[in-house]
Amino acid sequence: MIRALIQRFGSLGVTIIASLLAITGSIGMTAIYDLAIKHAIPHEDLLIGAMASATIAPLVIYWLATLSHELYQSEQRLSALSQKDPLTGAYNRRYFDEQSRIECARSHRYGQSLAILMIDLDKFKQVNDTHGHAAGDEVLKTIVQIGTKALRKSDVLARFGGEEFVVLLPHADIKEATMLANRLRKNIEEAEIKAGELELRVTVSIGVSIQAADESDITEMLSRADQAMYNAKHGGRNRVEVMPAPVS
Repeated sequence: MIRALIQRFGSLGVTIIASLLAITGSIGMTAIYDLAIKHAIPHEDLLIGAMASATIAPLVIYWLATLSHELYQSEQRLSALSQKDPLTGAYNRRYFDEQSRIECARSHRYGQSLAILMIDLDKFKQVNDTHGHAAGDEVLKTIVQIGTKALRKSDVLARFGGEEFVVLLPHADIKEATMLANRLRKNIEEAEIKAGELELRVTVSIGVSIQAADESDITEMLSRADQAMYNAKHGGRNRVEVMPAPVS
């Protein structure tokens, strides 16, 4: 309740509203007390009650509102951290699994298209062995930055493990998914990645798959994307390969 009011009116707005209510309540309680005890309502009693509330209530209410808002922001930050890979800023495997279940069930229910990209950096071990893990980390972070710019807002880019990434593409058919994959592959190939004084270039191999009509979970689609990615590796790397959905 308090958080909803703070989000709508801000801490200051909540403080003003609550203070006015507190002052009104204080005057009302004072009037009731005077009528019950003194059978009259002295103006000075009302003035004292209003002044006391006007002095104390805003300070207390503002402190409580600010504290509640800070706690809410802390919870939001913790929630974001629990969803993100700490190194690259991409979503983590857990978040991807949650979103993929939701999107897969939705697309299966309503007959909508859903695609997946499986991305693996080519010869990434050589980057670490030649230039060190710090350079490798910069490569991974840059890949995520490029991916975030190349993909749509509705897409979910997640770090799948090591140098592998996966992208969930809601409402994308096989043609759209392949176009996005090629755009991403080209952008990565052309990027100059800075790691300290080094300027590195890397490529990726990408596998594309799409949900079959009778599939209600992500398992088989993910397996096909993974196989397509390995086909791209064996086909010479820096490629996009597609694994069509089986026809039922």
